[in-house]
Parts: sequence; structure tokens; C-alpha cells
Amino acid sequence: MRRTASIIVVSAVAALAATSAPALAAVPGKTRVTVPVCHSDIAPLDRRITWVGEMSSRKPGDRMEMRFDVYMRTPTDPTWRLVSAPDLGIWNRAKAGTTAYKFRQKAVNLAAPASYKARVTFRWLGPKGDKVVKSRTSKVCEQSDPRPNLRVVRLDATPLKGGQANYQVVVRNVGGSAASGPNGFDVALAVDGVTQAPNKNVLGLRAGESVQVNFRGARCTQGRTVRAAADPDARIDQSDRADDVLELPCPASLSR
Repeated sequence: MRRTASIIVVSAVAALAATSAPALAAVPGKTRVTVPVCHSDIAPLDRRITWVGEMSSRKPGDRMEMRFDVYMRTPTDPTWRLVSAPDLGIWNRAKAGTTAYKFRQKAVNLAAPASYKARVTFRWLGPKGDKVVKSRTSKVCEQSDPRPNLRVVRLDATPLKGGQANYQVVVRNVGGSAASGPNGFDVALAVDGVTQAPNKNVLGLRAGESVQVNFRGARCTQGRTVRAAADPDARIDQSDRADDVLELPCPASLSR
């Protein structure tokens, strides 16, 4: 099954002319595939991969050819699927007399989250019509989900006078982009199952950034819980909501 993808493929013919590689030519029939660029980004056009295939002549008079087939898979479809895109799945031929052939294939506008790999096929055509074919598969390039991911990483409490407590909630954005919007997002706290109004608002949180918000409320009851939630009304489009909530037993120092 082929996957029709919106990736933009730039072949070496347009982006980087095929070049000789003298060091590779020292070993007849040598092949190699590398992935010098595997870049993830929030902007689709800045998500890019470069594959480089290299091959050397097997014997004088050979004409060398190289073909790139790209496969992708996603969390919702974990089977590797062949990508259909211009400049993929075609034979690229070295100039006559070339003893080492290097071809660079680029792709941008990649889907995320997704994984990509290339199967590079090498072909040597002899002057009498004979041919030899080999293939290699590249390393996998992972394109991570670029969306933000809010995580409640800490929930502490300090007892205060009058049966009160100060609750400290630390939220971190462990995703790939900023958690932002017209009204930011809220952090909510529930003690013994009772929401402590009002929620605390955070205007935004850059990727990798943390924020601490404080709540003053009644001390929790032994055997009950304290629960903190980031973005409880789902304003932020996140890559994962499973870690938005942290619920802990009431600490003995606060029990009443």
C-alpha cells in the first residue's frame, strides 16, 4: 500500500549535482547510505530530512544508477508505507566514466508525529546488458509531535495557621512548542474532591519552561487526596493529556 503524502522532495539533480567520491572508488562495488540531516520543527516546511547514497564502480565500463524509495509510519498507522511523491522511486544515473557516484535526496514539509526511512537501491549496468542490484535501508528519522505538552511535575503543600495550607503546583511544558492562546490556560486544584476556586491563569509557557502557581485553601483530610490539573478545560491543543493531572494522598503534615 502506498501513502500519498504532502512531502516535498528535492532530488540531487536540482539541489546538489551528483559528485565523484574518490575515497569510495578504492573499493569496487562499495555502497553506503547516510542521513546527515534529520530536523524536527513546529513549522512543516522546516521539518526536513536529507539522505545520501554513495556507490563505486564494480568494473570499467559500468554505468551506475541509484533509486530512493521513502517509507513512513505514524502512531495511528504503525505499518511502514511507501510514500508517493515526485522524484522518488526513479533511477538517477551517473555520468559515463564515473568511478564513484554520490546522490543526495532531500525531503521537507514532513508530517509529524511520524517516522521516515529510505530504501536505496544501487544498480550497475554492464556494457553487454548485464546488471547487478544491491539495496540498503537508512536509519530512521523521527519527526516528533510539535505541539505543546503540559505536565504537572510537582505538588507540594505547607501548613498555615487556622487549618489552612499553601499548595504549590509546578507545571512544565515538555512539548515541542509554546503553550499559548488568547487566554492562556488555567491550573486547577481540588482538595478532598472540592475544587479550590478560583483557578489560576497562566498566560503562556514556552517549550521547556516551568511555572509555579500557589493556592491557599483548607488542609486536606487524612486518607483523602490533593489533585492538581493543568489546562482543565482543554484550551491548549496538546500532544498528550495523560500527564495534565497529578493526584497525591494527603500528606501527614497536613492531615486534620
